[in-house]
Amino acid sequence: MAKVFMICGKICSGKTTYALKLCETEKSCLLSVDALMLNSAKAEQNMCHDEQVMKIKNVLLERAERLIKEGENVVFDWGFWSKEERKEVKEYFGERSIDCELHYINISDNLWDKRILKRNNSIIDEKTDAYFVDKGLKDKCIRTFEEPSENEVDLMIWEE
Repeated sequence: MAKVFMICGKICSGKTTYALKLCETEKSCLLSVDALMLNSAKAEQNMCHDEQVMKIKNVLLERAERLIKEGENVVFDWGFWSKEERKEVKEYFGERSIDCELHYINISDNLWDKRILKRNNSIIDEKTDAYFVDKGLKDKCIRTFEEPSENEVDLMIWEE
């Protein structure tokens, strides 16, 4: 039976790069919150960013379930910053007898800073349309990211 791969890590940790490689090796469909947020029409401009993200995640959970039933693996590229969110998604699929793995990209602070700078420069140079990571967004990540415990993680990827 097909399965779900949850990619966990801070912003700019390499989640999308890893997820794309995993999609190739596991013949999986990539479901990315950022891709939908960045490419969506501004129809709900009045809605808070976090509310939009929650709506998209719910749609992606349902889409993943349909893909799994069709026999396709799914890779979620959305960060899974909180322990509660990781637990809820694993329970969602567990209740449906769908295997779910958490892959955690653990990045050193030094490399994280370098990747943030590289991304921000790419945005300034109009080479990418990713989120610009200003001090506020970086601080939010530091405040809200809950590092997964060993018993949550199926595969740890170290980025030094």
